[in-house]
Amino acid sequence: RAVTCSGRGGARAKNEDSNASFDPPTGAPLVMSAAGTDERAPLLLGADAASGGWGWRKRALAGLAILGTLAACVCAVAATGGLGPVGRAALGLDEQCHSPLAQSAKEIGLSTYAPPEQCKAMVVCAGSPRAASTAECTLAEHVLEYMMEDEHRAGRLQQEKATYLGYWNYHLHQLCSDGFDCENKYPANLRELWTRDDWSNALSNIDGGDDIRTEMDNYYGKRDSVDASSVVIAKSHEFDETLLTMCDRRLVLTSSRDKEEVFDSALSLGWFTQPKEESRWWFDTYYDLWQQWGHCWVSATQGDENTARFDLNFKQLSTEGSFRAVVRLMAYELAKVLQLDDTLMDMNGIVDKVVDRDFQRELNPALTNGGLRTAAAEAASN
Repeated sequence: RAVTCSGRGGARAKNEDSNASFDPPTGAPLVMSAAGTDERAPLLLGADAASGGWGWRKRALAGLAILGTLAACVCAVAATGGLGPVGRAALGLDEQCHSPLAQSAKEIGLSTYAPPEQCKAMVVCAGSPRAASTAECTLAEHVLEYMMEDEHRAGRLQQEKATYLGYWNYHLHQLCSDGFDCENKYPANLRELWTRDDWSNALSNIDGGDDIRTEMDNYYGKRDSVDASSVVIAKSHEFDETLLTMCDRRLVLTSSRDKEEVFDSALSLGWFTQPKEESRWWFDTYYDLWQQWGHCWVSATQGDENTARFDLNFKQLSTEGSFRAVVRLMAYELAKVLQLDDTLMDMNGIVDKVVDRDFQRELNPALTNGGLRTAAAEAASN
């Protein structure tokens, strides 16, 4: 049955002084997560908003700006069975998904990261927030560590280890951490910044500017060491099509988790305020946005013979058997991306090392991996 949608929500509100102010319809204030160098998190209003004069009507109106865009896409997806041209057009994305950070940055004259000129393979850690995305990325790093060491020692691989580039476009992610309406959240005094020197000078007057400058310098230092034989890793919750054009071959890591568990995990970190039900509407709004990024990653990897996708479900981390199985499957996918012959590898040895190292261990110590048990030995050592 055909589904018809029309309209595109989303009026814009000025928010030039700080991306932490709450001004409808931009959305919610943002706070730095404990992760520090990895990701920022939306602190969405619950009971505090209501007590401050934000009743349900105003909260609904503020959220409509976000949901207007999402609703158009959801309707298009329902009609087409996927994120086809109708869905992309509804999102204002023409014929493909685009980065919510980079697209807005370009509109106001802010440069994005310049990618490496060439590299052999790339792992994109694109898991959904609070769905074991950091754990999945860590597992990939450790599999690559043991695999590449062995293959380099055997003379079958030029590079001995992968290069972790950090969070992609970290500078933009820190300035617009929820990935929505970014052109109105980027500080007004950051405009027409096209070089690293431009950014370095401008960041002196921005809160958190030193951290952003350090991460930017780290990125370019690592990028400049990358060559045609390099294997690189980068993380991005937000969809970014640039990552799908880098290197000769790519593996995109996505992740999934029960929606209610995601909500509980985000609540435990203070991303949303208690009581839980007062924040549910806001959580649903942002969860839909995160799901949309996931749809973009999935859609972009389909039909590309040089790009594969590996999805981890949070439940696969719960038992040693399922943990071991997912590490093994990931190892075979990484071998394919690196174009290595897995029959020549000690795959059992690689899997054993990763399981011994990571099972029941906190893989995101700055945040949480959702309550997985911590090994007694590690707990004692801490």
